[in-house]
Amino acid sequence: MVQVLPTLAVACISFLAGALTLHILQSRKNSSRETAGKGTVPEHEVLKKYIDKFAMVPTFRAYSKKEAIEQLVDIAGQRFPDIVIKIDEAKQAVNKREESMATGLDYGIAVPHGRTAAVKQICGVIALVDNSKNDNGIIPDYETIDHSKIQIICLMLIPESMNASYLQMLSTFIRIFQNADNREQLLSCKTPKDMKRFFNSF
Repeated sequence: MVQVLPTLAVACISFLAGALTLHILQSRKNSSRETAGKGTVPEHEVLKKYIDKFAMVPTFRAYSKKEAIEQLVDIAGQRFPDIVIKIDEAKQAVNKREESMATGLDYGIAVPHGRTAAVKQICGVIALVDNSKNDNGIIPDYETIDHSKIQIICLMLIPESMNASYLQMLSTFIRIFQNADNREQLLSCKTPKDMKRFFNSF
């Protein structure tokens, strides 16, 4: 079982790069030094700014990774039609990203994402997977690092021109989801309002 490294920066960049290696860690540190002092917005402010552009789905079912991603992009398109202007292109972007590097992490977390001109700003969907019909998980082909069943899916759609805010949002979500108490609280949510209240508590 791969252990999740304790620092947020390392955990995030390890995910983005697809491997927990010393080379990636050094690259992340170099990037941090390059951006230090340039007035980046604190993570909690980025979360507060964009969380209303994430649809909350407390009971989600899909039976394959592709089906899950396409359903979630459809939900984003329906919920935010002024932001997701080309749903099919958004699906292609996320699926292409998934083909190049899988986005299943530890603890049943998945963070599929794609950068695309099909969206005007950061948006997405946070879904809690209903595994009640299968003890081993209803999305068996969505692999995770520790072989846990997928429980939380956070879909992110990002404009091609965005970088810093996207990385901050991604790292914030990963930090939140990797905390056991946070996962328990989130998975206990029964309504979209419950989920939104959970994220607004940070």
